[in-house]
Amino acid sequence: MTSETHALRLDHYRKPFLGEPSELTIAQRDQLQALIDSDMDSEGMSVDDFFDAATSEEDYPIKALEYIDVLDATTGLVVANLLLYPFGDGAVVHAGTTRMIANIVQHGVAPHKTTTPAWMAAFAAAWREGAKRLGVDDPGHFTVD
Repeated sequence: MTSETHALRLDHYRKPFLGEPSELTIAQRDQLQALIDSDMDSEGMSVDDFFDAATSEEDYPIKALEYIDVLDATTGLVVANLLLYPFGDGAVVHAGTTRMIANIVQHGVAPHKTTTPAWMAAFAAAWREGAKRLGVDDPGHFTVD
């Protein structure tokens, strides 16, 4: 992350698997597929499988995924993507990539070794404000120290 960190804000909250696969960009498909591939319960499944009504949230909790953009509050540019799924897990990745900024595991956040404390502090402030404003399913999904 850059040495100069601007304020961040969350925007563009969505639940992609409630939409249509055609609404996804190539980068979003890649991010979602990487997440599906990392989930033991969904081994061998594709992004398209999660748009199928036969794939239930009960059997595949990752289908309840929430997808949020993290923007530089000054420029309005998307700098990261936040992907949340049940049980307090998720990931923060560089916008449009699968490069990790922070991993969210069991309600805690572990920053990547290249992520600065200043970026994490800005992200924490954005999460505290944005989760409630956007109507995230569980604003207490994770805590950032």
